[in-house]
Amino acid sequence: MSSVAYIQRWKIPSESLQKEFCKDWWQLSEANRERYGLLEASLYHIEPDHFVAIAKWQDEAREVQASKEALALAHAERWKAYRSEGPEAMTSVIEIRQ
Repeated sequence: MSSVAYIQRWKIPSESLQKEFCKDWWQLSEANRERYGLLEASLYHIEPDHFVAIAKWQDEAREVQASKEALALAHAERWKAYRSEGPEAMTSVIEIRQ
């Protein structure tokens, strides 16, 4: 079932299903978001609190992505230190981070 068809029917009971739906919703192309987005929400009987929940989950996803990027950056710094100065430098980078 497409996200749009889901939107037309839902009062999705479980939070895990809501999160799954929201993940699908945000993966739609930009054109579809404009077409079926907030401006036309009333056409699809979407309640405002659904968009609040979607926005909250989107923020959580951004935080997770930011922490993944920070971890990748820290790993890159350790690897760079290891390559330039050997294993001793890598230990000092780890100690500084802690």
